[in-house]
Amino acid sequence: MNSLFIGLGGAGTNALGELQKKFEDYDLVSGTHSLNNYLYVDTDLAIRNKYPFIDANGDYLQIGAGEVPSHTMDLAFSPNNAGNPDYIRYKEWIDKDNPSLRANHDFTTGAAGERMLTRMITWSQYGAIKNQLNNKLTLKNGAPVERIYVVSGTCGGTGCGCLIDVLYMLREIQIQNNMVNNF
Repeated sequence: MNSLFIGLGGAGTNALGELQKKFEDYDLVSGTHSLNNYLYVDTDLAIRNKYPFIDANGDYLQIGAGEVPSHTMDLAFSPNNAGNPDYIRYKEWIDKDNPSLRANHDFTTGAAGERMLTRMITWSQYGAIKNQLNNKLTLKNGAPVERIYVVSGTCGGTGCGCLIDVLYMLREIQIQNNMVNNF
């Protein structure tokens, strides 16, 4: 079955990296060639060193490169935005008393368990993530993906912070393209 496998965050990308290695080993032994697509979404750049094949087909999407975008932080913390509907939505769920949320955290080494920031990064990079997901829903031979599997941890920062939003993006893409619900 031709599938799309998506790994989110450190736990998801590590699990998917091991699974992809198993699939590739099976293909070598059996003489077959699976048409699976893979997408690794993480803040930590180190995963590419552990699994060099990740970059081979544009399968890695780093979110949060460098610092959290200042406009995202401004939406969450600036009282000047009190009338902005986005500010009101952020204010409802973000922990403004968490001092690490105000620091200029460099996400290239991971999200360090900061789910709120990862969620803000996900929404600040919504277009790039959705575009990559859309591209991966068509296989290399032009056929549509038959199944979608999403792997993520629920206790860290990146995977947990973007899991629900990525699932909603996938559902939105499927509805827009009249695709069968396949995950």
